[in-house]
Order: sequence, then C-alpha cells, then structure tokens
Amino acid sequence: MRKIIFCLMLMVCFSSYSQETDIIMYSDIECNDPIGASETQSISIQLNNDTLTLSGRIIANCCGAHFLKYEVLEDSIYFTRIDTGNLCDCYCLHEVSIKIGGCTSNFYNVILFEYSGNDGIDTLINVSHTGINSVNDKEKTEIYPNPFNEFATVIFPNPNLYSFTFRMYNCSGNLIKIIPDINSNSFQIYRGNLKAGIYYFSLYNSYNIYYSGKLLIL
Repeated sequence: MRKIIFCLMLMVCFSSYSQETDIIMYSDIECNDPIGASETQSISIQLNNDTLTLSGRIIANCCGAHFLKYEVLEDSIYFTRIDTGNLCDCYCLHEVSIKIGGCTSNFYNVILFEYSGNDGIDTLINVSHTGINSVNDKEKTEIYPNPFNEFATVIFPNPNLYSFTFRMYNCSGNLIKIIPDINSNSFQIYRGNLKAGIYYFSLYNSYNIYYSGKLLIL
C-alpha cells in the first residue's frame, strides 16, 4: 500500500535564555492512506552539540490543514499538533524533521502533547542522548485538582529532599511565577490574579533533575 508522507524541515536559532514560539503549517493536502492498525508514531529526539533534532513520523488528521506549534521556554521545548479545517475520522503518519539550533543547555525537557488520544512524548534529553517515543516515567508529577479555581497541589518525586525551583509560563511563553527553594515533595500553587487558561511549568534543581507539566485554570 502506497503511503503519503509529508515532510517538514525547519531550523530555529535562539540563545539559551530566549523564549520563542511559532506555528508552522507542514501540510494542507488530503491524505488517502490512513494509518494502519499495526502502525504507530515513531519520533527520535537527539541533542548534539547545540542542536536539538526532532525527526520521524508524526500523527495528524487525514484531512484539513496541519500545523506544528513549538514553544521554547528556557530549558524546555513544547510541541503541539494542531489540525484545522474540514477534518475527517482518520489519521495519517506525516514525516517530520525539525532542527533547533543554539541549544546551549546541558539538558532539555522535550514534550510533544498527546493528540486526540494518540501518543505523546515527555522525555529528558541530555547532550549526545537520543530518545525515541521515550516517556520518562521517573519524571512524572501529580497535580490535583487540575483544572483548578483557587489553588492546586503539585506532588513530585524528591526522596533526597533536594532544593527545586518552580517556574510557570503562560501560553505566550512569558514567565509569570517563580517559587524557589522547594525542599519537599509537594507544594501548592495559588491562582491569585491569573486569568483562566493553560499554563506550563517546570521544576528543576542543580543536579539536572527535571520535571514539567501543564496546568489548567478555570
């Protein structure tokens, strides 16, 4: 069976302290070869020198126009799949190759959000390390309630009670909250004057232990 695969090539340069976001359309052509039952998304992420490369086959709708949104938030990179237009009830595999230059940190947390129940990625990438559909089970956080109105509790693995720093960003990549010196395995986030919407967060320490996640305020 012939497969229709779309290819996206992108090079983005930024300093280790900048924040960048963009939305790229990689296809608006209808796919006539839906993903088979035995096929699956397969994505490789590699950090060599100062360039992070995301490549492989990514899931998107057979119809409509397809976009990939990326957000660079200091030492984390978020990818979100967006399909618009007249969508249908099938999905295809699209070939993607993205290079992001200027990655001077020793590690990055790379997240590809789940798409309509399909595979996502949450992996910590170190220099010269490659992850393929790698879900970092050791780097999971628990948040409840989520969504929340007034406050939420974040629980994360911290058996040695290291000191962590919490950073919270809005959808535009702007840093809006910092909580330093977290020496336990749980803490609370208060809404305060924050507007309803989706927010991203990162937790990290000096030992390159890193956690991240998404918060929804109602």
